[in-house]
Amino acid sequence: MRMFIFRKSRPALNVILGSLIMAFSLYSCNEIVEEDISGKTVTIISPSDGYSSPSNQVVFWWNKLDGADWYNLQIVKPSFNNVQIIVTDTNVTGENFTCLLSFGDYQWRIRPENSAYEGDYVVRSFSVESDSDLTYQVVPLVLPIQNDTSNLSAQNFSWQALPYADSYTLTVWQNYYGGAVVYNTSITGTNQGFSFVSDGSYEWGVKAVNAESESEYSLRKILIDTQAPATPALILPNNGDTLSAGSIDFSWSHSSGGSSIRDSILIAKDITFDTLVFSGFTANQAITFNLSAGSYYWKVKSFDAAGNESSWTAYRRIIID
Repeated sequence: MRMFIFRKSRPALNVILGSLIMAFSLYSCNEIVEEDISGKTVTIISPSDGYSSPSNQVVFWWNKLDGADWYNLQIVKPSFNNVQIIVTDTNVTGENFTCLLSFGDYQWRIRPENSAYEGDYVVRSFSVESDSDLTYQVVPLVLPIQNDTSNLSAQNFSWQALPYADSYTLTVWQNYYGGAVVYNTSITGTNQGFSFVSDGSYEWGVKAVNAESESEYSLRKILIDTQAPATPALILPNNGDTLSAGSIDFSWSHSSGGSSIRDSILIAKDITFDTLVFSGFTANQAITFNLSAGSYYWKVKSFDAAGNESSWTAYRRIIID
C-alpha cells in the first residue's frame, strides 16, 4: 500500500500566512479608526437662540451625531466675546445636561468629539429671567451632599439664596419625601442646624417662599448612622491551625444593619502586628492569600460608610508548614 503525503510548498505557505497577517492587520486598523467628524455640528433642541427661561434650572438638549463619542459643552456669562463667568466646560457622553443658573444673559456652545476628530461648535444665546414668581425656580442646595452618610446627629443644612424669596421652608421627612415629618421650620437665612434624635434614612428639602408664590422643594437624601458596627466573628483558619504553604483562605462574618460595611484584615508575623505581610480592605468577608512556611497572626475589624469602626477581633495564630 502506498502512502501519499502532501506538503505545501514554502512559497505557498508564506503567501497564506502573509494574507492572514494582512487581513488581521486591516481588521485591527478598522477597529480603531474613528469616523472623521471634522466640520460636523450637532442639531440643538434647547435652549434655542434668544430663548428666555422662566426657571433657573435649564436643561440643554441636542440630537445625537453618529461618530461622536462625547460632546464638549461650554456655558459662559454673558457671552464668549465678553466672558465674565465660565459656568461649565465639560464633556458629556449623552444628549442632555442640566444646570442651575443665576438670573442674567448667557451663551452656550457645543461640538461633537471623538478620540481622533473634533467637529465645529454651534453657539446659542439665552437668558434666565429675573421674576418674582418663584413657581418655576429651584433652590440650589449646598450641604449635606446628595445621599450623604454621616455619623453625626447634628447636621447643618445650607442652600443658595434666590432673588425675590422672602423666606425658606426647610423640612425633614423620615425615609422619603411625604413621609413622617421630623422637622419643619421657616427661616429667612440660607442655613439651619438640626439634630436627629435617631439613626435612619431621611429626605430633606428646601423651598423658597414670597407673598405671591413658592417654589417646589429641592430634595436630597441622607443616612444618619451613629452606631459602631459589631466586632466581626472570625471563622477560618482556627486558632492554632497548621496548614500547608500556599493559598490560605481567611473568612469571617459580621452583622448587618446601619450603613454598608467593609472590613480591614491584618496578617502579620508577630503578635504586635508590627511586621505585616498583608493589610487590606474587602467587602466580601473573605480573602485568599499566599503564605510561606512560618507562624502568622491575623485579625479583622469593620468600618461602615459613616466612618464608625468596630473593635479588632482577638487575633488568631496559625502555623504554615
